[in-house]
Amino acid sequence: MLQELLTHGLTSAVLRWLRGARVADAALGPEASVELCFSPAYRVTVVILGAVATALLAGTVVIFHDDPQALVMTVAIFGALWLATFAAVYDAFGVRLTAAPRGVTTRSWFGGERFLPWERLSAVTYNSNMNWYRFRSDQGWSVRVSIFRSGLGTFAQLVRANIQRSPARSVPARFFADMA
Repeated sequence: MLQELLTHGLTSAVLRWLRGARVADAALGPEASVELCFSPAYRVTVVILGAVATALLAGTVVIFHDDPQALVMTVAIFGALWLATFAAVYDAFGVRLTAAPRGVTTRSWFGGERFLPWERLSAVTYNSNMNWYRFRSDQGWSVRVSIFRSGLGTFAQLVRANIQRSPARSVPARFFADMA
């Protein structure tokens, strides 16, 4: 019980620190756009987590290489941890989000570039486990916006000014609180 409380407290403190490291308002770029990027603190944190996850995965292979049953079980656990950490590293370094009065543009290493005009936005949902908002297009694909990105205050102003042009028309109730 004490260990769970300590783990929860430590995790909550790190997440609060990461949210505090972001900058709410960002300067507008060309065409009144804002780039939503992660803070240096967030990027360093996910790199450290990636290194730890990689070491744990490699360590399980070295330790259990002679015991196939234990190897499969531990690689499944630490492999899942490594994949989740890789997804965070990829999001921090490999995905660029830009919002503008015309819509949201996402550029990624593996997915190329996509543009979601406000008029094609069909829904906005929130995933509390992953701490991100999903902006879904009327074509079925979506853009994820982590609450750990900087520039969210400016992004919220763009959403507020343009959401009425979309079929979605609104965002989850806590959206504007998370963007501050």
